Amino acid sequence: MIAGNAPIIVDKVSGEITETGTSYDVEYYIKEYRNRYNTKR
Repeated sequence: MIAGNAPIIVDKVSGEITETGTSYDVEYYIKEYRNRYNTKR
């Protein structure tokens, strides 16, 4: 079994790396990231 195949999100401005998961579609994690990003700024 290969571990560590979940996508990551890299913020182009800050360089922050956000780990996602494999339980949901990628779109779910992108939406969650955008919601969190918008509340930070």
